[in-house]
Amino acid sequence: MMTLNPYALSLIVTAAISLVLAFVGWRRRRNAAGRIFVLLMGALTIWSLGYAAELASSDVIAMRRWVVVQYVGIVTIPVFWLLFTLSYSGMGKRIGWQHYATLFVMPSISLLLNASNERWHMLFYREIKPEFYDTFSLLVVTPGPWFWLHTLYSYGVILAGALILLRLWLQTPSLYRQQVTLMLLGAGMPLVMNVIYLSGASPWPNLDLSPFGFTATGMLVAIGLFRFGLFDLNPIARNSLFEALRNPVLVLDEQGRISDLNQATQRLLGAAMQNQLGKPVAQSLATWPQLAAFCSEHGEGRMEFAWCSEPLQAYEVFRTPLNDQQGRLLGQIVVFHDITVRYQAERERLALERQMLHAQKLESLGVLAGGIAHDFNNLLMSIIGNLDLARLDLDEEHPAQGPLGDAERATRRASDLTRQLQAYAGKGSVMLRPINLSQLLTEMMTILQISIKHQSNIQIEFDLANDLPRFEGDSNQIQQAVINLISNAAEALGKAGGTITFSTGVDSYSAAALVDNRVERKINAGTFIYLRITDDGSGMDAATSERMFEPFFTTKEYGRGIGLATVMGVMRSHHGAILVESSPGVGSSLTLLFPVAEA
Repeated sequence: MMTLNPYALSLIVTAAISLVLAFVGWRRRRNAAGRIFVLLMGALTIWSLGYAAELASSDVIAMRRWVVVQYVGIVTIPVFWLLFTLSYSGMGKRIGWQHYATLFVMPSISLLLNASNERWHMLFYREIKPEFYDTFSLLVVTPGPWFWLHTLYSYGVILAGALILLRLWLQTPSLYRQQVTLMLLGAGMPLVMNVIYLSGASPWPNLDLSPFGFTATGMLVAIGLFRFGLFDLNPIARNSLFEALRNPVLVLDEQGRISDLNQATQRLLGAAMQNQLGKPVAQSLATWPQLAAFCSEHGEGRMEFAWCSEPLQAYEVFRTPLNDQQGRLLGQIVVFHDITVRYQAERERLALERQMLHAQKLESLGVLAGGIAHDFNNLLMSIIGNLDLARLDLDEEHPAQGPLGDAERATRRASDLTRQLQAYAGKGSVMLRPINLSQLLTEMMTILQISIKHQSNIQIEFDLANDLPRFEGDSNQIQQAVINLISNAAEALGKAGGTITFSTGVDSYSAAALVDNRVERKINAGTFIYLRITDDGSGMDAATSERMFEPFFTTKEYGRGIGLATVMGVMRSHHGAILVESSPGVGSSLTLLFPVAEA
């Protein structure tokens, strides 16, 4: 005969909750951890119902049979718990089915000994006696030696599962630790309740509260299931999938701190990024302000970002919010997609298009300037010749000698300008010979100092490499280009003064480095002798830098706009390249590249 009482009813409710949780786990049965969770909740249901039947019974024999039924769940729950943690952590894949079977040997022996205790051996219980209370009755047992072996084994298996979770917690990024924390709490509750029961410290003597503890474990797992996607987004999925991604990935929490990153991100941003976990992304990416600002924003977003590295790297960066199943923001994920090839091709296409348009413009100017310069130079030569003849016909003391001399000098300066225009147009005369660039600059030191003597607050520094290889060039044209460059730098320094530095050397330049070559002709990657002129003057903005080599373009009130155009013509005739770096308020650096002569 059975009589329902509050204790039995509470255990029936516990069994019902376990059944519901088993059903929830069954819906995730495609996941191994979900299938084991079903078995775990099924075993708990058997324990709770068997215990409820024992408390509702008044017949000693029936009560004893229900104890055996309970032990079907009692002996298997710890093993199912360990199997669940092994599967959840991913460690179960390393264990064969033989080892799994071994885990059930001890529980099977315990179940058999429990069922045959009174008839054969009394190893499990030394004494069993019923106790009757006002509303319920139960069996009070005196544990035997095997009972304690069974208890130690069960505790050990549960603790082993807890240690697996603790190890996983220590290795898991903060975004996933909430899942593991719930599991650890779930492991502790039944152990605590069982210790209270065995020690006699329970406020309800002889009542085992362990089923309630395991039910709480199931509920915590359920919370993890619905709140954090326990079986769908677990740490082992992160370890096996996240690290295998080729694309760099950053995971941010809801407060904008770095929660996780994969190996690809460390290769891109540096191994030190691993030490930035838990820090604000704006602080961790301070080296890349544009990227830091992008990652600090919320919502979906996209940007393109290029690393100024060698070789050039470009990435398309996507920002996507991470929400839980209730739509609450958990954080954001930032994914980097390598578009270096596309970016480089687009950059080269735009550069080529810019060069073609610029070349067409400059070609038209060159044809015009070259034609005018040629005809004008012929006229000037005629004027100079007639001036010479006129001066020869006059006495040296004649009053007209002075004006005629001034006219001749002015005409020769005009002739120099026409030769610069011809050099820009590529129609100037070129006399090639082997040149050592450092030696040429050394010979020009005095001339360069004289060229800026009217600005005493300007210093010239030289950093000239020794034993430079020679190249074929026209020393007169190169000297003219250097003088034009120092004049331009001195004007940029102005009254404030500063330093102009000449440096030479030899270096290899890749195709990516030569994309910004200002000479219209395409230059192949290779080894070049360079002359770099650097000043700490006012610098140039992008618009000025874009037009600086156009003939007749000048930012000076009285400038002619011929000097840098001549430099362009000189480098064009030497099949060289010009690289420009300039920022307003910082200064400018112009690098002339001359191909190394073949041996």
